Amino acid sequence: DELRRGIRGKTRRLRMWLRLGTPGRSQAAVSATTTSPLGLTVAGLQAAGILSTPTSASATTHLFKLVEWLQVELLQDFANSLEHTPWYRYPFATAASRYAAAWFATLEASTADVGLGPSLSSSGFWTSTIPAVVMGSLVGQLSLLALPCRAVAGDSYDQPGLREELLLWAPPSASDALDGWAAASLPANGTCSVARVPSTSLRLVRVPTFLALTESLLALAHAVPDAVILTISGHDTVLVRIAHGCNGEREQLPTALADVLARAPGASTPLPNLTLPQAALADGPGFHHSTGVRVPVTLLIEVIVAAERAKCKIMQIFDFYE
Repeated sequence: DELRRGIRGKTRRLRMWLRLGTPGRSQAAVSATTTSPLGLTVAGLQAAGILSTPTSASATTHLFKLVEWLQVELLQDFANSLEHTPWYRYPFATAASRYAAAWFATLEASTADVGLGPSLSSSGFWTSTIPAVVMGSLVGQLSLLALPCRAVAGDSYDQPGLREELLLWAPPSASDALDGWAAASLPANGTCSVARVPSTSLRLVRVPTFLALTESLLALAHAVPDAVILTISGHDTVLVRIAHGCNGEREQLPTALADVLARAPGASTPLPNLTLPQAALADGPGFHHSTGVRVPVTLLIEVIVAAERAKCKIMQIFDFYE
């Protein structure tokens, strides 16, 4: 080949043809079903029974998968918004219009591919249309029910009021740890702060409300376990939800945690033994039960520490935002 390339400027080439077909079917019949080399290969493999032949129904159902999963995403978006926004402020009309636009676009594309009749008779059409009708009805009802709530509560939050006030005592030796907690846990937007109460060893701490309140207090218990919270927004008791009972354990709270609560004057369990779904705590072990407990604020950090030692999880410390 080296000598041949030097004399003639080229090398030998090996040419091969692949003939695909089935007994009794001519090559011309196979070739007639294709329009490109790639199509020839695919059609030939399908003719030989190696590849399955797609149906128009599967292609139509495939198109409607986008709309089907959009249902899931819209429900997840609504559920996620409830963590920081009341239901009556959710943009129901926007969500419904987004779904309707995707539904009409999918139907148009399917009609262009296979026609209106096959599109309307496909399973994908019905699995996306029936939920659309139900969701449309629910969205309409919720939008109407939201009107009086918005009239009373307004369309947005009072931003300066989105915080809770903690009256906190911490030993002098924990000053650096408390400052570190504040720097790491509190947003630097001016709404949250730590200030000393004049002529006392107390601190007035402003923390975010809603779920951020739980996160801030859990971080505080880790950073300064010797601290004592005296009040939360002027209240001396707070409702706490504790998840427990993993790996087939009993429904009652662990003894160590129950003993701490028993020593707490005024502690009660207004929401005992609520069964939780397995997916309630996707980032941890499968807790099967939860208990709502009213805890004196002065014992809150001790309860948090005891719950973690007992392999329980503080799911939420409920806020006082009105």
